Amino acid sequence: MDELLHQIKHAAQQQSQEHRSFVYAHVASYDPKLHRVRCVIPSMRDAANNCVLTSWMPLGSSWSGNGFGFQIAPVGGATAQNPTAGEPVVIQLVERAYGVAAVASMFFNQTSLAPFPELQPGEMGIKHKSGSTLQFTNDGNVALTAHQDLLATAQRDVIVTATRNATVTAATKAQVTAPEIDLGNGGTLQAVKLADGSNSTVLKAQ
Repeated sequence: MDELLHQIKHAAQQQSQEHRSFVYAHVASYDPKLHRVRCVIPSMRDAANNCVLTSWMPLGSSWSGNGFGFQIAPVGGATAQNPTAGEPVVIQLVERAYGVAAVASMFFNQTSLAPFPELQPGEMGIKHKSGSTLQFTNDGNVALTAHQDLLATAQRDVIVTATRNATVTAATKAQVTAPEIDLGNGGTLQAVKLADGSNSTVLKAQ
């Protein structure tokens, strides 16, 4: 109720004060289920001269849909005592009069749900409406999931490096096509054409 009264008071003050389209703020906390934040506004003070803590407001996204889109979870941490602790953001206030307008951001809400409801502060994820996802987690892992085929094409080299193990698992068939395959232990696999015109693979060791 106190937050609602503050918003009404702020709206009334805007009618008699110079209107500002944008104010700078810092993220205090984050709700991953509805992709919304509370912010501390250092330039706005309450009756006790404390920095204003906003009510929950939607956090913009460059791409949003019902259960899919681009979601980044801010760390937050701003308080009245430490108003600049969270990520700096710009809050757009409602204009008094209509004019030339443009959509600055997209939003998630109760009907257009955020794709990663368990996203932790500092993490990010991208989800297509088909179900394919790309997610970066705080433990340093990167998870890529393709709902159908995963296709990678390079005009030159493709290099995959793992400091530990590399595992390829196929339910039916794993296929590598190349004139020569370097086994990395001094040996190679080479495709050769036999006298009858058929192809064969020859293992050569150095």
